[in-house]
Amino acid sequence: DVSKYNTAVKTIDIVSNEDADDVEITVVTYEVVPESIATAMAVGTVDDVEAGYDIYQYLEIEADVDIESAVITFEIPVEEVDVNSVVLLHYDGGKWEELSTEFIIESNGNFIFEAETTGFSVFAVGVKAAGFSYMWLLVGAVLLGGAFVIKK
Repeated sequence: DVSKYNTAVKTIDIVSNEDADDVEITVVTYEVVPESIATAMAVGTVDDVEAGYDIYQYLEIEADVDIESAVITFEIPVEEVDVNSVVLLHYDGGKWEELSTEFIIESNGNFIFEAETTGFSVFAVGVKAAGFSYMWLLVGAVLLGGAFVIKK
């Protein structure tokens, strides 16, 4: 039961490449990008995931077996997001990959989602940043002859 832990992950269903009776899956949550990836982002070898997404939570997931695939079910509070903008991102091979993320249901003030992956490492529950609003601000400033600074 993961409900007592401070994680967006609710369940992880795996298909293993090996026979196993007891499988141990470890989920570690972070408020900021894990140090190993933050270092790579700082030197420019990894794209900054926060440039295109508002990150709700970082997760590091590991299993003691080799997996073929896994379905990760996670939740995010309703007041935080538009369901169409939520995505699970997977850090793999030195880059962030946007996994196909499906909205399942709203339950107890949370939106529930599922995403499938073929491996475990670091993940980020993200909300696509609304970059279009910045474009309209820029167009408005040009048309009105104004200037402004956008700070995030």
